[in-house]
Amino acid sequence: AWAEGPRTYLGLGVAGFPNLFTITGPGSPSVLANMVVAVEQHVDWITGCIEHLRTRGVREIEPTAEAQDAWRKALIHGARWKNPETDLWLLGQDSVFAASFAARYGTVAGVIDGLRSAIVEHVTAAQRLAPLGRNSALAREHATDYPILQGPMTRVSDTAEFANFVAEGGDCPSWLWRCCVGRRCGV
Repeated sequence: AWAEGPRTYLGLGVAGFPNLFTITGPGSPSVLANMVVAVEQHVDWITGCIEHLRTRGVREIEPTAEAQDAWRKALIHGARWKNPETDLWLLGQDSVFAASFAARYGTVAGVIDGLRSAIVEHVTAAQRLAPLGRNSALAREHATDYPILQGPMTRVSDTAEFANFVAEGGDCPSWLWRCCVGRRCGV
């Protein structure tokens, strides 16, 4: 069915496979949302569809190949793809930016060049700003010497000895933040 690539209707059904529902399948708008929420929406829609079919005595549902083709054309248009076989694909929640991303970088090589440039820019900025340095703006905001919080480590960080060690180093044990809601913590 997918010898020439995945084809679905709304990412929920496939022509030739009656009563098969795919949750967040290929071509699904789920890439534009939080995946957990998308799964819930798909399950709700599928459940509602099955209930609708049952109440009307319908035993089978299947998208047509024409509906799949129309959906694919809508996806290609929405993503502004010139060639869906070679252009950048929508992946993850950031797919809402895919069209501008493709316009900016154009090719995989363009993306790699963009990433290299961004890495140099961000490392340079981090060196200049020293965001993790002693008494940095973030450290001052957290009332610590360094802006690094000790995270939870089972059976280690919840001991008084370890908390004292962290505090003497100028940091704030993560469990202490729960005690300081709404007021500054001096360690």
